[in-house]
Amino acid sequence: MKKKTGFKRLTALLLVCLLAVSLSACATKLSGTYKCTDGLIEQSLTFKKDNIVEMSAFGINAEGEYHIEDGEIKIKYSLLNLSYEWSESFEKDGKTITIGGTKFVKE
Repeated sequence: MKKKTGFKRLTALLLVCLLAVSLSACATKLSGTYKCTDGLIEQSLTFKKDNIVEMSAFGINAEGEYHIEDGEIKIKYSLLNLSYEWSESFEKDGKTITIGGTKFVKE
């Protein structure tokens, strides 16, 4: 009987490990440059390795870190020696991402 209990525990442990790995794979990672030309201002976001994002708008550039979780993107960056944290709703559909209602298309 002990062998079956040990086998069940091992099986349960393996299932938990597989679930943890599959959930971590669900995190949205982006790469490449996305541009928005709607409106008067051209904006761009370039997503790089290690959750780095470069942002450009109004001719001003900034670099920061991003994380996407539960339909929201959070970006932390520094500009003119001041730290900022920005969060908005996030959706991805093919080559288009929508951040706070603004659409960006991948180049």
